[in-house]
Amino acid sequence: MKKILINGYLGKMGQSVNDAIENSDAHEAIFYVDLNSKITSNCSNDFEKISNNVIDDIDCIVDFTNSNGFIESALFAMKNNIPYVSGSTGYSSENLEKIKDMQSKNKVGVALCSNFSTGAILLAHLGKI
Repeated sequence: MKKILINGYLGKMGQSVNDAIENSDAHEAIFYVDLNSKITSNCSNDFEKISNNVIDDIDCIVDFTNSNGFIESALFAMKNNIPYVSGSTGYSSENLEKIKDMQSKNKVGVALCSNFSTGAILLAHLGKI
């Protein structure tokens, strides 16, 4: 079973990810991070407060936040060699280059998949036309 940390779990997409994980036999949400959360044994509002025991158990970080949450969670993932998936938007090209550089150095899997919605995909397609 893959153990997942969800960043931005109190948001709409974070809750959707959590629901999908709860309905999966192959995945388990073991830790949650959100700027607005209370600190508990499986939840934090700051990556710096996550214990090493938890870090060692994380198989992947899924991020659905904003540009600040994106960079914070991506740097945490790269620093700890944890595969990283993000659906966040609004990050700068400078932030993106920093993540690409760290990913290349650390050889950590990264998937940046912003704007999952059908409308966003359609607009991107129409923009190319």
